Amino acid sequence: MKGYAGLKKGLLSAFILIFGMFLLPGYSPVRAAMPGRGSTKGVPEAYYAASAKRGHIEDFYYTSKDYAGDGSSVSKKAVVYLPYGYDPGDTTKRYNIVYFMHGLGETADSLFSYAGGRAGNLLDNMIEKGEIPPLIVVAPTFDTENKPRDMQRSDSEVRQFHREFLNDLMPSVEGKYHTYAGETTKSGLAASRDHRAFAGFSLGAVTTWFEFCYNYDYIRYFLPMSCSCWYYGGYGNYLPGENTDFLEKLVNDNNLTARGYYIYSCTGTGDVEQGQVNLLMDEMQKRSTFSSADNLVYYKKEGGIHDYSAGLEYMYNALPLFFTDITVEDAVYYNLYSKFERFSDPSKEDAGIYFFKGNPGGGFTICVEGAAEGEDFEKSPGFIHAWELSGTGNNAFVLKYRSGEKAACEDLSRAIALIHENTEVMDVSVKDYALWGGNTGKKIISEVNRKGTAAFGTGSYPRSTSVIIP
Repeated sequence: MKGYAGLKKGLLSAFILIFGMFLLPGYSPVRAAMPGRGSTKGVPEAYYAASAKRGHIEDFYYTSKDYAGDGSSVSKKAVVYLPYGYDPGDTTKRYNIVYFMHGLGETADSLFSYAGGRAGNLLDNMIEKGEIPPLIVVAPTFDTENKPRDMQRSDSEVRQFHREFLNDLMPSVEGKYHTYAGETTKSGLAASRDHRAFAGFSLGAVTTWFEFCYNYDYIRYFLPMSCSCWYYGGYGNYLPGENTDFLEKLVNDNNLTARGYYIYSCTGTGDVEQGQVNLLMDEMQKRSTFSSADNLVYYKKEGGIHDYSAGLEYMYNALPLFFTDITVEDAVYYNLYSKFERFSDPSKEDAGIYFFKGNPGGGFTICVEGAAEGEDFEKSPGFIHAWELSGTGNNAFVLKYRSGEKAACEDLSRAIALIHENTEVMDVSVKDYALWGGNTGKKIISEVNRKGTAAFGTGSYPRSTSVIIP
């Protein structure tokens, strides 16, 4: 798989050795059906209204250098969005993070001040509706004084911002806020690249491409909006062939396809900068290196012009595609029933648990909420929730259960038994475990915890110490 730090593959080998079972094959990333090109969908107007669960926006100051000038020390400002429920004192909850760079003539304040705070409202509503996980968004500036500047000065600062991002901004921000970075050393930040994105509009898109060129070790997801890569050339002197040659060599030399990266390039059909984006995307997507939609897509807003209204629509379309390409291959799978039981009752064939490894010897949570009919199980809220829990160090299981309340309760009871009987192999403690049930799982966990596992054809095992019903 493309890498999720903290998910141990060694447990799989031990399980195969003892039980002779295997992972289910044939699953593909959540984005697999995403076409390489298409049109964005509009943002529902209600998403721009204030949400009942509002995030918090605050200023953040850090020390950097004038990398495009004399290298002197400077105080820089960024504006930070924190999702509803963010608790500075809760160090166990971790968040994905998106950095957003503004365009020419704008500042760090531009994104979240636009149109009375539409960007914040959009994020609040997308999180509240479950379309994206709670995340942190940081809006910095490439300008040393956070003031609108001319093209010549801004261009020089954009070309050096990757140094500020790596040396100053990223360590400062992620040293304060609770991201997936275990530590803010370069190795610690690189280990958490799967939970980090960089986006930018207009000249911020150019910045985003430079981040891909220089900081691919630290960022997995990229959202360049309405401008192209200027590694070679610059404004009015676009060199799509030379830039694509460079990007292709960069991807191949650094094994990025295997490590995982994703670029959502976008613009509007009425955007004055559409031409330069077309040139680059046409060149990139005809190369086999960039032909997979798992790595690069190009989407347009019909009638979209060069403004933040289009930029917010691009964010609305792209963010749900970030931080989600987990598959069943990222977890260890255990059948709940023996081969004989599955042969005798074929309905038990697909009943099982997926295990996302957390802290060795720690307690665990079983998540119970299946996929909707016709939907891949790996897209289910329970599956994603279990993966998120493991990212905070918790051992997490997600139950794949049969239809029908009685059968589902039997499957949960068998899962509880399986874990209790194999604590050494799984390296978990049964002293403290929880049941988490969302929507369809609420009644299942309540019934099993109330009646006990013995009531559903399994031996008597301890009830959970906590039942969590969101």
